[in-house]
Amino acid sequence: MDEAPGASEARYRDLFENAHDIVYSHDLNGILTSVNQAAERVTGYRPDQMIGKNFLEFIAPEYRQRARRLRIADFVADAPIVYELAGRCEGWAPGRAQGQ
Repeated sequence: MDEAPGASEARYRDLFENAHDIVYSHDLNGILTSVNQAAERVTGYRPDQMIGKNFLEFIAPEYRQRARRLRIADFVADAPIVYELAGRCEGWAPGRAQGQ
């Protein structure tokens, strides 16, 4: 069954924006290139405040080294890596995030 042009993109965008979990992408340097609305609900930062910044800026300082190691492991892993990190929320209130 053929999809209308743009239907696949629209479906992806809908899944991305309406996910309950934070969904993001970053380049090889860790610079955020996209984040969904769940990121704002969890962290208090609007997507436009996050995009263009290194994802480590949104990780609690004591978890940054671990986040760096996990990011490197993601590049070489054959399977998803499940992890949990504490994030920085706007107003410096601690937040927690899980990823896979």
